[in-house]
Amino acid sequence: MASRPSPSPSSYPTAAGGAAGLPLLWRAAPLVLVLLLALLGLVGHRWIEEAGRSKTAEVLRTVLQADIEALEMWIEGRRAAAEALARRSMVRSAAQALAEQAETSAAGASRAALLVDPQAAALREYLAMPLEAMGFEGFVLVHRGATTLASDRDELVGFANAGSSCPCAEKALAGETALGLPYPSNVPLPDETGTLRQGRPTMFVWAPVRGDDDTVVAALGLRIQPEDDFTRILSIARPGDTGETYAFDRAGRMISDSRFDVQLQELRLLPRGDGVQSILQLVLHDPGVDLTMNERPALERNRQPLTSMAQQAIDSGGGPVRVDVEGYRDYRGVRVVGAWRWLEEYSFGVATEIDETEAFRGLFLLRVMFFVLFGLLALAALGVVFSGRLLVLLRRRMRGQERELKRLGQYTLEEKIGEGGMGEVYRASHELLRRPTAVKLLSPGKTSDVTIKRFEREVQLTSTLTHPNTIQIYDYGYTPDGVFYYAMELLPGITLSRLVMRLGPLKPGRVIHLLRQACGSLAEAHRKGLVHRDIKPANIMVTERGGIRDFVKVLDFGLVKDVTGSSGDASVTAPNLIAGTPNYISPEAVDGKRPLDGRSDLYALGLVAYHLLTGEDVFTADTPMKLLSMHLKQDPVRPGERLGKELPRDLEDLVMACLAKDPDDRPQDAEELSERLGACADAVNWNAALAKAWWEARESAELERPQEPTREQDGSTSMPTLAIRLDGRGD
Repeated sequence: MASRPSPSPSSYPTAAGGAAGLPLLWRAAPLVLVLLLALLGLVGHRWIEEAGRSKTAEVLRTVLQADIEALEMWIEGRRAAAEALARRSMVRSAAQALAEQAETSAAGASRAALLVDPQAAALREYLAMPLEAMGFEGFVLVHRGATTLASDRDELVGFANAGSSCPCAEKALAGETALGLPYPSNVPLPDETGTLRQGRPTMFVWAPVRGDDDTVVAALGLRIQPEDDFTRILSIARPGDTGETYAFDRAGRMISDSRFDVQLQELRLLPRGDGVQSILQLVLHDPGVDLTMNERPALERNRQPLTSMAQQAIDSGGGPVRVDVEGYRDYRGVRVVGAWRWLEEYSFGVATEIDETEAFRGLFLLRVMFFVLFGLLALAALGVVFSGRLLVLLRRRMRGQERELKRLGQYTLEEKIGEGGMGEVYRASHELLRRPTAVKLLSPGKTSDVTIKRFEREVQLTSTLTHPNTIQIYDYGYTPDGVFYYAMELLPGITLSRLVMRLGPLKPGRVIHLLRQACGSLAEAHRKGLVHRDIKPANIMVTERGGIRDFVKVLDFGLVKDVTGSSGDASVTAPNLIAGTPNYISPEAVDGKRPLDGRSDLYALGLVAYHLLTGEDVFTADTPMKLLSMHLKQDPVRPGERLGKELPRDLEDLVMACLAKDPDDRPQDAEELSERLGACADAVNWNAALAKAWWEARESAELERPQEPTREQDGSTSMPTLAIRLDGRGD
């Protein structure tokens, strides 16, 4: 670590400056220094305020964009589910028969005939299980004129527009799948206690049902409870104690829940009562005063204008995210800062807001701290002017501190060998032992308490693993300033992502040789109930150990999940998160429908094998959400087809088995995968002797540089590791 430069002795005043001028300089120095500090204080104050507002804007924009992407992913899922049901042969045949009956029956007899029609009864029975499995509350099947042909509720059958959001039903009858906005139901629906109530919030997703000639004969509407998914997605990411994300329609009416329902009842913006919600009950009017401070507005509620945020969003008609950190009033009259975006495709807007006082509370504290520091610096400056001896002592203390910074417990830092997004890595030596060591220090400005806990847990869990193909952790701790560090083995070698980037696709025999070693590391972790969750080429290193070349080390257990629950990791990898690298994440880690186990790592290892054989990732996309969707729905191209040449059939079939969407269709554990790899015909085409010869032929190449065994940029085109909060399901 480089020492901080210090002034040379020649830069300080001496008697050579002249007897007459020196006293005047010493008398003027404090005033000049104080004025300079005052100027720096004003500049610093403005810079801190601008930086604080910029950071707040970035947080608001990030939270809003994440919520919108999660919401769009949910909408696409609902649309796909509706289309899948509408395409089923049973639904199509029943819809065509009911539509023909409705067209030929007399108007008075149509409802009675539909109620007893066996096709309608069979359709209700057929849809009962898939609707429950997919999370839908019910269905309606409507014909031209929006006449209901069939429904899970008899009172809707035979009536026009019964239980439907008409515009979206018309879109479906025109051949377009559409999601309707929440609206008050025109038939009684059960509330949280099971009591039937009129005007309960509901919404539908609509899909066209086509007949034998591929023309649209009806529209299938699937009912959704807005509070279960639509509102919940928006309520997951709530920054601070007052932050919220909500949706609103073109009239400024809130179509999701507010986090302030109890307060809104106290302010008489909502009627009092148990179970009263703001969804569909609150219009985003600006009262012009802060209602929470008992101030009285000048205008009645229905005459008040919309909040500036809502009006700007509606008027924009779409476009990018807009942010206002100067502040405006929300529907309670409280000053807030926010970000918003109008989604023209769905005809509603989404906004993220947080109270201004909470958003800039840290800025106020920074101001106080700055002025305290300013006073201390002024006193220190006066002390420097009148005491040369004190300056010398301070310089000596600073040098001593810099020397201490080079020592972390028993480790002496020798040379910085890497720097990444989370911190710096140094080559180090132990005071007593002589083994090569790498020490990583996490940058305080780039970490949080959760990040520190994650790294500390990684160290603790990884240290319990003893397999030779797993990275060894020696020690960890904190510097006197509270900076987290840990010591690990220093590995000369190269990660698989860089190896492929420099050499291209690897030979099948070598791929088998490397994968079997990775299986050994994962097998031990899985036996202890640990799922890695971030297996990728950048986290697998090829190195040399004990004279053995092509020796694999599995790195970076920072997202490891203890499926036994014994490590108490719930506070670190919390529910509602998708964690991992989008290019190398399993389908079950995306949809959250089943608990993760070791087969999730085997899916990722299959993706690694695909990359080694072809030089490319299985799926590529420009956003994480698109990649996650591809892992859920899209079948991969076989490696040989992607590479453009034939690959060993047995190895190719095994890789495709690892990439099965259903974990039950994959190898069931790492030992089984290793055995099946060893049974491949090409397994004998690479061994330790061939690896040694290959490396000795490249001793002078750049491949032998020591590699930092952590999550730094590694030349990979994959997206970085992330964690996205989606809904109420666990990770």
